Formats: sequence, C-alpha cells, structure tokens
Amino acid sequence: YLESYSEYGQNIFDRYVTYADFWIQDQEYRDPDTGQLFDRESLNAELEKIEKPAGISNPKDFRNEIVNFVLRARANNSGRN
Repeated sequence: YLESYSEYGQNIFDRYVTYADFWIQDQEYRDPDTGQLFDRESLNAELEKIEKPAGISNPKDFRNEIVNFVLRARANNSGRN
C-alpha cells in the first residue's frame, strides 16, 4: 500500500513538472494517455489544483524554480528525477 502511494505521489509530481514546463513555455500540452489538449489557461487550472492544497504562496515563481531544479536533476541522473 505504501509503495503504491509513493508511486501515486511521484506521478502527481511528474505531471506537475510537465504541466509547469509547458505553462512556462506558453505551449499547449497534449496528454499522451488521454489525448486531451491543455492550453495555458487549462494548464494553470490544473497546476492550481495541486498548488492550493499544498499551500504554495507564490505559484508563478515556484513553477519556474521546480522546473529548473528537475531539469538539472535529470541532467545529472541520466534523465531521472
């Protein structure tokens, strides 16, 4: 059970980073699993669903910081977070 919860948390984190990256670049994102297309406004709404419960007070800065951090981590870890 704990393992599946950890995997669930990782999936949310990965999705958040993907959405934030596309939001920062002002690009549309198409979900490869569902085919759903997200424009910048839709991405913002999805990001806020994660940010508000987490108590993130400055989401725009946080998005930039987390995407930069993850990109550096992936570069240093063979593409893994």
